[in-house]
Amino acid sequence: MRKVGIDKILSKKETQERLEQLSEDLEKKNKEESLRVLNDFRHSFEEFLAKYRRLINTDPEFRLEFLEMLNTISMDPLLPHQRNGSHKLPSALNTAIDLLTPSSSKLGELCTLMVEICASTKDENGGICELSYIISLIPETYRVTETEVLRAANELRHLGFEVTEISGRHYLLSDLELTESQEKCLSLSSQLGRGIGCKDLSDHCGFTQEQAQIVLWELSRLGLVWIDFENSKEGTFIYKI
Repeated sequence: MRKVGIDKILSKKETQERLEQLSEDLEKKNKEESLRVLNDFRHSFEEFLAKYRRLINTDPEFRLEFLEMLNTISMDPLLPHQRNGSHKLPSALNTAIDLLTPSSSKLGELCTLMVEICASTKDENGGICELSYIISLIPETYRVTETEVLRAANELRHLGFEVTEISGRHYLLSDLELTESQEKCLSLSSQLGRGIGCKDLSDHCGFTQEQAQIVLWELSRLGLVWIDFENSKEGTFIYKI
């Protein structure tokens, strides 16, 4: 009886060891398979970027679809390979930034963060984001300077972003190109420090009444200005910017 009891104990121990070994083998196999799939995906993604890089840079509609695709497949595009000290493969968005911008790793990460900020605030600002506002949203641990942010903003031209200066302030434009007339309009409002109307554009910029109305309505359609009906005189519109 004693021998049978010992045999049962040994049998249980051997079974447990085999199960643990099997579990380790499966975990290793799953990890290797996951890495293979991730590497295959990255290789395919790099080929896609190499093939369509020019189209991404020149076709706004294609670029928008491309960025929407990145947003769909990248659950957390913000510096994923630095969190918790892990060494994960770069996300799709990081890979795109790295391949489309000739920048260092730190600059590429800053570009990624700025893209995310622009995307999350687009409904609020219509796609025009002041660099000082972007800096205020970047965690203090990054210790970035305005010069570094401006450099990163210029690098994002490869992804269709534009940098413009209005009254000494730099703005990052995402999927949006302002005309010269629209820039004059925004600059005038900034200089006067208030909302402007058609008469302001006529007096300060030499616009005709029709030209002023068209420019202001275009900016309103883009969501960059709003019309103050309550404080406007009858028959006129005051545009708050």
